[in-house]
Amino acid sequence: MTAVPKKLWLWIGGIIFAVCVCLFLAVVFMDEIFSIFEYDSHNAERLDSITNIRRFSDEISKYISEHNGRYPDEKGVHGLCQLDGIVRYSDLAAKDDRNVLPDYDVMRESNTSYAYVASGLSADRTDAPIPILFEKPWGRSRILVLMSDGNMRIIDNKDLKNCRQVIRYLQASSPGDLKVWNILNENAGHIDECHGQRR
Repeated sequence: MTAVPKKLWLWIGGIIFAVCVCLFLAVVFMDEIFSIFEYDSHNAERLDSITNIRRFSDEISKYISEHNGRYPDEKGVHGLCQLDGIVRYSDLAAKDDRNVLPDYDVMRESNTSYAYVASGLSADRTDAPIPILFEKPWGRSRILVLMSDGNMRIIDNKDLKNCRQVIRYLQASSPGDLKVWNILNENAGHIDECHGQRR
């Protein structure tokens, strides 16, 4: 039987040591590794919601130009269904929204992720940017808001529990016509009532 050369034992020992160090580091940093993958997955889902809101913005602009400056006149989800390009359930439900159950047959307020609040308004009546639609607040740490000037706003959701509270929060930081804000608040209240949310 031939003896294994000393150099070979050093190589084998070095490889075993390196494998043990890698396994140790993998175990120690497992939480960070999984949280990175979870973060990437969450960001991809948020990107989906941003894409949906951009589509709403384009479709609402198109609707306004074809209807003498008026926003869709139906409240909530029914207003979004008036838009030509919104035809699938997936257009109305964000992938990261765990609070909606898909119902592919009927578009209901309770199975959509977005609150459309501009019913009864016209684009030329607003002297300052107002919210047109936003992600429904329950279960979200941040809420994406589409403003009437086409910009998107992100608000941190520390304690906003319903759509009326989102409108009041936005009103506190934006000037504008009180009548317009009252209409927005009324439309948000309609959505809250459909979800059984209280004032």
